Amino acid sequence: MDRPAHEPRVGEGLSAREREVLAAVLGHLSNAEIADRLVISVRTVESHVTSMLRKLGVTDRRALARLASERPELVDRGASPTHSASASSDPPGSAGGVPPVIDWPQPASSFVGRNGERASLDAALGTHRLVTAVGPGGVGKTRLALRVVADRLAAGRHPDGAWYVDLVPVTDERVVDRAVADALGLGEQPGRTPRETLVDRLRDRRALLLLDNCEHLLGGVTTLLETLLDRCPRLVVLATSRERLLLPAERVCPVPGLSVATGDAVELFRQRAVSAGVDEAELAGTEAGERIGRLCDRLDGMALAIELAAARLPGLGLDGLEAAIGRRLDLLSGGARADGRHRSLRATLAWSWELLDPAERRTLCAAARFAAPFTAVDAAALDVEADAGEGEAAGRDGVPTAVRLARLCDRSLLTTVATEGSGPRYRMLETIRQYADEQAASAGALPELRLRHAEWALSSGRRLREQVPPGGRPTGLGWRAGTDRVVDELRAAAAPGAGLVALGARGRTGPVLRLLGELLFLRGRPEAAQRRFEQAAASEPGTLAAGRALRAAAGAAETRHFGDEALRLFRAAAAALHDTGADREAAEAVARWGQLVGRGPGLITRPPAPEEVLAALTEAERWTPDDPALAAALLVARAYQQPQDDPATGQDADRARAGAEAAGDPVTACVALDLLMATELRRGRVVAAAATTERRAELLDGLEVRPENGLEFSDGFNMATDSAIGVGDLAAARRYAERVAGLPFYSENSHIAAGRLMVVTALAGDWQATSANAAAFREGWELAGRPTDGDQNRGVYAAMTVAALRGDTDAEETWRAVHDALLTPALADRDRRCEETFDALRLLDQGRPEEALAASTLTPEQLVGWHDGLWRPWHAALWAEASVLAGVADAADRLTRAGAVAVGNRIAEALVRRATAFAAGDPSAVAREAPVLSAAGCPYQAARSRRLAERLA
Repeated sequence: MDRPAHEPRVGEGLSAREREVLAAVLGHLSNAEIADRLVISVRTVESHVTSMLRKLGVTDRRALARLASERPELVDRGASPTHSASASSDPPGSAGGVPPVIDWPQPASSFVGRNGERASLDAALGTHRLVTAVGPGGVGKTRLALRVVADRLAAGRHPDGAWYVDLVPVTDERVVDRAVADALGLGEQPGRTPRETLVDRLRDRRALLLLDNCEHLLGGVTTLLETLLDRCPRLVVLATSRERLLLPAERVCPVPGLSVATGDAVELFRQRAVSAGVDEAELAGTEAGERIGRLCDRLDGMALAIELAAARLPGLGLDGLEAAIGRRLDLLSGGARADGRHRSLRATLAWSWELLDPAERRTLCAAARFAAPFTAVDAAALDVEADAGEGEAAGRDGVPTAVRLARLCDRSLLTTVATEGSGPRYRMLETIRQYADEQAASAGALPELRLRHAEWALSSGRRLREQVPPGGRPTGLGWRAGTDRVVDELRAAAAPGAGLVALGARGRTGPVLRLLGELLFLRGRPEAAQRRFEQAAASEPGTLAAGRALRAAAGAAETRHFGDEALRLFRAAAAALHDTGADREAAEAVARWGQLVGRGPGLITRPPAPEEVLAALTEAERWTPDDPALAAALLVARAYQQPQDDPATGQDADRARAGAEAAGDPVTACVALDLLMATELRRGRVVAAAATTERRAELLDGLEVRPENGLEFSDGFNMATDSAIGVGDLAAARRYAERVAGLPFYSENSHIAAGRLMVVTALAGDWQATSANAAAFREGWELAGRPTDGDQNRGVYAAMTVAALRGDTDAEETWRAVHDALLTPALADRDRRCEETFDALRLLDQGRPEEALAASTLTPEQLVGWHDGLWRPWHAALWAEASVLAGVADAADRLTRAGAVAVGNRIAEALVRRATAFAAGDPSAVAREAPVLSAAGCPYQAARSRRLAERLA
């Protein structure tokens, strides 16, 4: 067989960076997550993965992870980017064969005591599939749960790993499913709800799910858990809550305060006091232990209260601490003893509050508004007395906000969060957050803080949006993580009860919801974006903003390929805009509606009748009779209602293109070029078709990626890829396919992003790249719940062909099964010529020309339709080569016919010339095509030319 020169050399050593990347692959991180964690580009990660596939002689990412688990010496575990579950020296996942914990918090201090509770909770998890650790805020439920899960993973109890979900930032029961899916790294999947995606991900996994802080979302949590526990029989769920979940299968494990009798409470106090700067010798001895024990007893063993008190020990000593705590408790001595723990914690919080100066109190109240980890600059932006001249990082007293935050950390009112290269971030326990909000409300400061937080979130979100370059993904490292944080803040700002609506015009939720939709779209979550745009429209009925939000929602639905929803939203947007007098925008929405009817019949369950479409377009023309851009948009919508083989269709499309470009409307020009390309391919004019897609790509290069034009980007670069394949320019095809993979709204759908790349690299003969992209495809497709999506089948067929060419029958059968699972009957005929091309490539490589001829069910002249037009030159060239190698009687005639069809495709032309030279027995002429094919981006066919020349010689 003819092989590319870059076949794998098994056993080559891995570099230090490759070992780091391999550890991350073993930890099930995506390429983007690895890039963010290691502070390198996604392209660099892809290069490392490709290199390791070659060096280790495996074909896909799953095999790479399996090899890494079997050979731990390959992995630099110290550099693994997975989070540990505790502060112990042996975090979960560090032992060979134990899967890593995904997105696990890393406490800054050690775990203390609770041996009895640990044993009880571990035993409950061994016999029950739903266990809830119940206790008041501040008692230490989260720490206990983290420690128990760490123990169980280290013991191999959950071989498929564990996921941690912090529900504090979630403010709406309706998005609990989405929040859990996000924590599991599951992006949006077209046609599937987050719950369906979760079920498919967890159905057969022996894993554990830790849901932290459930009490404010009981309805959403319980309905999700009912489904997961019913349909995922091996899944175990551990929840923490201030209330039980009230599910039939629930086992409740109360979490009491730390015990003084066992010494746990005293040990916690001592450790935190030493961390605060107290000499350990001062706390030694029986008397000190007894005094600390009495103090902890008065605090009811509440872990948070003990930590707050211990943080004050350096300034007060035991005498002062006992007196101060005693006074606070005496003031709150009324009430039932059953409320004692709440009373003691509130007393400690109140005491800590009173010891803060006014600036520190303002900073604490500002910090309480953040749902996600925040920086000192973030907190300063919410401080009404911050000094803008100091970069919004200092108050009027001249003390930097970072210094005040550090003081709050010293007093255990805040904790720091580990970050990489961006300075410290801070977060606050929910119990302290609630207390700080109470204090801000009593001082009348809470409404202003809420408003300033919303304005900060809007400003931060807009900056992130501006970082997305025209036509692609943001280039700054950490953009994804930053966007996730701001999305949490925008959600919190727009949540029911956040108080924005009551603040008047400046506090409307509409702007927050619209920006949230834009960021979610760019983050690769168009379904969530569509929902937020619809919420924005509902929040401001009868306004221009509502109509524009519905238009954005229609664009998001169109990008998701949900045609029925897009049509509904386009019509709703048109009506809303027309009602507010925005007739131009209303007519544009009608034009897009009509265009979608003609462009995407496969996306629509019941397309509107042609007469309905034409009537709507005629009505829209009356709204804006003298607008050249709208005239072009409506003209191309009409043209899409005409047969593509009608000469008038191409003429109308070209007129619309020219009109749109003259009017400065690149989006309409792109739509017109799409139709023009289809008409050119129907006429067999592959070069003209490629020129239209090149022009379309040029127009897209200058456009900002937005929900309203998302479909143009995905379709435009896909069509440019296909057209470049049609003219045999594989280098250009690869560039365009990489543009598809780089679209931000595909960032959570690696299978969609990788599909076209597999076709291009397989044709070129870059089999290693095909395998690497195939691994990314399969990973994304399985995370998506293995959806049926016939549009991706060409890439899968390419991966199957490469597996066959490499003699990997197991991989070939695996990809054949994926192909069959993806198959969409309506698209089967469309892809038939692509599949026949790959069949011919494989059979010719294997020396079976007669079978290659049989695989071509049609002659070149019989290939009609624009999809067949893309593959007609390839099909003709391989048909001619097979005819020569098989020695058929009319081979000369076939070469002539193939030569006529191959015109315009550099690779096909070279293949026909090569076949002609081979038929004439001219090895030098055969060999002369090798550099031509290399220059066209096809090293495989270049290598085959040399082999065929050697065969003749």
